[in-house]
Amino acid sequence: MRLPAPGTERTLLDALQPMASAAFDRARPLWEFTLIEGLYDEDGTERAAFAMKVHHTVTDGVGGMALLALLVDLTPDAVEPTDAPAVPAPSS
Repeated sequence: MRLPAPGTERTLLDALQPMASAAFDRARPLWEFTLIEGLYDEDGTERAAFAMKVHHTVTDGVGGMALLALLVDLTPDAVEPTDAPAVPAPSS
């Protein structure tokens, strides 16, 4: 989604509030990930936010942070891990 102008942190929090308060759709997985564009620094640099919402039956707060650390790079231009398991070939 894209934030409406002016794209401040307050605008971001206002956009996240209804998302955080909404119940999960029972016909869908118990997690939601949302990329939010249109967030701007005080100097006008455009940024983005990544919102993760996971049902409490999937993980707790500490486990959620560990899960997030596995899904995203914590530094810009991170190198690919060398210890990742090989991707299995598709079966026919």
